[in-house]
Amino acid sequence: MLFFFGFSISMVMLATIYSENRGREIEDADVPFLQARSEWADSVLRQMSLEEKVGQLLAVVADPDTTGGQLPITHWLREYHAGSIIFNNYSYEQQYKRTLLYQSYAALPLLVGMYSDAQNDQFVEFPDDWSLAAVREDTLIGKLGKEVAHQSAQLGNQLYILPYRQHRSATVGKVLKVTSRMQEETVLACARFEYTHPFSKTSEQSRDSLWAPYKAMARSGISVLMLNPNLIVEDTVVSIAQNFSIKDYLHNHIGFKGLLVAELADSMDLTLYLTKLMRAGVDMVILRKDVDKACRTLIKLVKGNYLSEADINQKVRKILMAKAWSGAVDFHAAARREQLAETPPAAAPTLLSRRLTEAAITLVKDPQRQLPFQHLAGRRMYVLNVGGKLPEFNTYLGYYTSIHGQEVAISRKEGLTFRNKGELPLFNTLVMALNNIPLDTLMSGKVIEDLRQLKERHQVVVVNFGAPEVLAYFADFPVLVQAYNNRPLTQEVAAQLLFGGVGAQGRLPLKVGRQFAAGTGIQTQPTRLAYTIPEAVNISSVDLQQIDSIVKEGISEFAMPGCQVLVAKDGKVIYHKAFGHHTYSRRQRVRETDLYDLASITKVAATTLASMKMYETGKLGLDNLLGEYFKDKRILVDSLDMHEVRYTADTLLYEEYAAIYGELESGELDLIESGEVPRMNMERKAVRYQDSLVIVYHPTTLTLSNESNIFQVSIRELLTHHSGLDASLNIYPYMYYKGQQTSPFGVYFDRTPNGDYKVQVAGDFYMDRHQLDALWRDTRYLRLNENRNYKYSDINMILLHQAIDSINQYSMERYLDTQFYRPLGLQTLRYNPRRSVISSRLIPTEYDHKWRKQLLKGYVHDPTAALMGGVAGSAGLFSNANDLAIIFQMLLNGGNYGGEQLLEEETIRLFTQRHLGHRGLGFDKPPLRGRYPIASTASPNSYGHTGFTGTCVWADPDEDLVFVFLSNRIHPTANNRRLIDMRIRERIHEVVYDAIAQSRQYASLEGRITAR
Repeated sequence: MLFFFGFSISMVMLATIYSENRGREIEDADVPFLQARSEWADSVLRQMSLEEKVGQLLAVVADPDTTGGQLPITHWLREYHAGSIIFNNYSYEQQYKRTLLYQSYAALPLLVGMYSDAQNDQFVEFPDDWSLAAVREDTLIGKLGKEVAHQSAQLGNQLYILPYRQHRSATVGKVLKVTSRMQEETVLACARFEYTHPFSKTSEQSRDSLWAPYKAMARSGISVLMLNPNLIVEDTVVSIAQNFSIKDYLHNHIGFKGLLVAELADSMDLTLYLTKLMRAGVDMVILRKDVDKACRTLIKLVKGNYLSEADINQKVRKILMAKAWSGAVDFHAAARREQLAETPPAAAPTLLSRRLTEAAITLVKDPQRQLPFQHLAGRRMYVLNVGGKLPEFNTYLGYYTSIHGQEVAISRKEGLTFRNKGELPLFNTLVMALNNIPLDTLMSGKVIEDLRQLKERHQVVVVNFGAPEVLAYFADFPVLVQAYNNRPLTQEVAAQLLFGGVGAQGRLPLKVGRQFAAGTGIQTQPTRLAYTIPEAVNISSVDLQQIDSIVKEGISEFAMPGCQVLVAKDGKVIYHKAFGHHTYSRRQRVRETDLYDLASITKVAATTLASMKMYETGKLGLDNLLGEYFKDKRILVDSLDMHEVRYTADTLLYEEYAAIYGELESGELDLIESGEVPRMNMERKAVRYQDSLVIVYHPTTLTLSNESNIFQVSIRELLTHHSGLDASLNIYPYMYYKGQQTSPFGVYFDRTPNGDYKVQVAGDFYMDRHQLDALWRDTRYLRLNENRNYKYSDINMILLHQAIDSINQYSMERYLDTQFYRPLGLQTLRYNPRRSVISSRLIPTEYDHKWRKQLLKGYVHDPTAALMGGVAGSAGLFSNANDLAIIFQMLLNGGNYGGEQLLEEETIRLFTQRHLGHRGLGFDKPPLRGRYPIASTASPNSYGHTGFTGTCVWADPDEDLVFVFLSNRIHPTANNRRLIDMRIRERIHEVVYDAIAQSRQYASLEGRITAR
């Protein structure tokens, strides 16, 4: 029965024909595959039986959800000679493996196709028609056609079925650029005509209007046209009676001469539809079931003279020529299998899909240039998802600023239905995201009235995820953005466009109402971080996968329960992941929005940042002495003026007043001898006596000289850690009363915030506010070491924090918020996050067994910062990786972010350059020798800081690179050094630099290939 005794000779012949015709230019009205040499097709056709011929007319849909496994398809291929396979909803690898399998069961090579709107996971996402037409740059359109062809070749596909269901004259031009490029690479392009208007009921003018885009396609040489079978079946009877056939119409009037196909739904009567489709001129029928029955039906139609064998031969010959031209018989299974194993699908298709989406979204109206959003400090934003949820849109908006919102139902009768309309007056900016709103819904007077009310009360930005015609109803709104579909990627990009992560590039592909002409589109430039894939900066995603491996190794070895890792290159976040869990109990996964205790990163993200701003505004001089920024440089205890003298234990202490070294006025005050003060631990710095807080010193007299007085230290020395101060404050006396360690409550601390116990240092743990005053005062009496060599010290930043507060006469926390954090739109970077962040987003650090007797969650781990109420210059900040990256990207941008100049470029250069050893001003620099938790390949110009809790942030201006690693390696104990010993941070950072180095090799190789 099988006739392919000369198959190997035919293969050689075909390869020659295929080679000669590859790259042939498409001429007007030429179908490329019909212009190829026909020797192979004619030779094969002469040897085929009727059963084999009718099998070639049938294409089987391979869909994992409907085929129920491979047995039926392989049976139809082997026993009934089905000639084609159309894939639907398979992954890239699954589809390839199925192609190999099905080809092995077919006696004649299969024509393999796929639906573009049910694409597998790694195939380039084909844009909808309006999005494609909105792209200005034709080069991108050509790349789409080439990429489709390239991936089709990788998978063994020869037929690509376009997603368009209702082509329009406004979009067909861009479609043709894609299909022409595909067919230049010998891939059969198939357009779909899914109208069901019966010809008998349609005027000639309407019929020609519907077919106009397809007429242009036919004249461009498109190879395949798919018709809705109902169009043919409903018209056939009338058409025959009126001596009118669709085949003749398509051939003579439209100019289409390629393959005509139709897909039968499972519910259709097989015999009825097959008969009418074949007689109407259809060449191939696509089926999901009953291939055996279809073959038997077609044979009966031929033998019963309902179809002529000459017609069957003509159809089969077309199919065979399409196979020959497209290289179907040139599919070498062994080579393909090896290729797939050695070369996994690249991310280029994903990048192309993203670029097409970015190029399509259109800023239609914005006369006041409100986009991208600026001045986030005063902006309160509310998002209405009108007509359905848009989760990715809301998520990506949240990367830029704090948003609130709700989903709003819309109907012609009810208008807009809010869950809580009372929230709206609290916000000054309203983003109205329209989710595929039907045009007829907007015709309601109630809907329009509700929309007008919103516009009158708020600054409204409309983002339309749907048909562009909808914008006609919003023409008088101030800002209009057109996103042509609601795909997840479109939602991501639209959110970034609002804030300047990407620039607006698209243009309207058609006229909308009377107001907006075709081609309308305002272009904008990026101003903030974008969120994309590594390939956007020429880095391979595969090269960054090692980060995942290192992190998972660290988690499995209990170096940390979880972490966040972020990498930004050239102003684009290319890697942003959360790993593991909050704790080793594994009850709650880490999310990208969760907050970590930054520990000493506070020194740069808070104190140094504030110092930079105050330096450039003239409030802080680097070489000025610390004492210049304090009005009172004397030691004060209550009303007793001790004037830079430490008194011995037998000194008389006065409760209200005493003259400096003077005599008392008789009878004015009661005297309190130090001996009357309750017995003290000599290491103590302060005790309570009656209602006064008394500072008591070691029983020796010490006068602070100019050399040992902290007020003689310069700001530069504090920032470079060359002040001569010890590493940390002696806080032990402030933590325990009279050596009491069993319970901290009773004197200094209480479980409830009452009376003077107002300073919260942990959960249900409050300190007497006088104790905080004593700590601040005692800080002034720190003695300087004679040696001013480098010594890393928390005290430096604590003193600088005091100076900043003294200069501004308000808290550094408030200063940072107004100058940086709110203008940058930061969501999580803050002190004392428990005041404003839900507990589930706070990642715990150590279980403090010694002092606070609890798991620290949302309370600063550093005990000195805790005693200072959680706000210190050395520690106290919490954040996620995204907010920290924004700060350092602002620094890399020369102080500009979101269109606002927050710092001068010269200030940043001064503070981040090397000053002494491996120190900048506040910032760490790569060490001149020895190890540090960053990559050894980081440039000398790079800078950043680490934190005791297991954190790191590093910026490299030479590479425009930001690296953020956040973890809670000290959970549940600070004794855990595995993160340090395993060099987790360094190794991840090294992966990033290795990937950058590899990307330069990619670019170099590409240049050499181009040069050839």
